[in-house]
Amino acid sequence: MVAAFATFGLFWGSWAVMVYNIQHTFDINDAQLGLLLAVAIAVAGASSAVMAHLADRVGARRLLWIALFAWSGLLVLLSAAPEKWLFVVALILVEIAGGSIDTAMNAEVSHRLIGHPAALVRFHALFNCGALCGAALAGVLLHAGVSWRWVWPGVAAVALAVGVWALATEADVPPVRDGPDAEHARTNGEQQPASIHAGDGSGGPRCSPGAARRARPRARGRAHEGPPRLRQPHRGPVL
Repeated sequence: MVAAFATFGLFWGSWAVMVYNIQHTFDINDAQLGLLLAVAIAVAGASSAVMAHLADRVGARRLLWIALFAWSGLLVLLSAAPEKWLFVVALILVEIAGGSIDTAMNAEVSHRLIGHPAALVRFHALFNCGALCGAALAGVLLHAGVSWRWVWPGVAAVALAVGVWALATEADVPPVRDGPDAEHARTNGEQQPASIHAGDGSGGPRCSPGAARRARPRARGRAHEGPPRLRQPHRGPVL
């Protein structure tokens, strides 16, 4: 997830630096660029709502590596587009894939760090670090005379590597239990991690696994004690 947030920031940082060169290449004025970005962001926002439901079905991590693979290929197409219309289509598709990445990243991190808001903020700060690095790298390459078309294939290679890593480690990440299985576990008294209760909105106890382990011996001790004994009143001598 750290690499995914930083990689996503690389693209937007490089975009901010190279936008003038892109306008010059395709003869796009400011009004046309603003309209293009508005359409692309609107389509990406609508697709993100759909991808949020898809993340619930297939899993956020799986959606992440699928979106990263698609995004890396589209970045290569975007940088190699020879005509304006192809660049416009590719940019819209890149925005859609990028929205899917954003949805998957935030869904996965929100599930895992629901009880640690400070860590969640630090994850989003990684995007800003990636944007700074992308802007600096693009500026250095453009100053050295390298075409802007060579920057995004590099970002695509990084995104492809992150996607391969997410795919390879998907089986190592414990799934977030939800739905009937989680309800069955709660009914039978099974202790679940805090992220499960926070993610499914069940309102269950949000205790850590360590606290649960410490609580079990006390519960077993109380079970062996039996029912509480009633104190018999003192009876004096019968007159």
